[in-house]
Amino acid sequence: MDNGEIFSTICGVSVGIVFFSLFLLMFVQAIRRGKLVFHGGIIYGWPARVVGVIGLLGIVSCLYLILGYEVFHTELPCTPVAIFLMCLASFILLALKFTSVFWRRRK
Repeated sequence: MDNGEIFSTICGVSVGIVFFSLFLLMFVQAIRRGKLVFHGGIIYGWPARVVGVIGLLGIVSCLYLILGYEVFHTELPCTPVAIFLMCLASFILLALKFTSVFWRRRK
């Protein structure tokens, strides 16, 4: 590997770690406080906790897949379940993003 590839790998990994940590913090706060704050608005109560749990499961399953494929170079057990949870979390986040346009804003 030359210096350019090493630099781009380090930059990519650091950006990925920052985004993973921000999503992780957002979902943990949604579970603990019952308040999910994102760019589309704020969700309160048990729906915020449900979205937080689904998002946290999606992040953990993504880390599980990265561990299996990149570290151990094999397919770990329960890989289809991890893929399903990751896709479910992505679907929930995209649905929140696109439906937040129609929510009423509090002023």
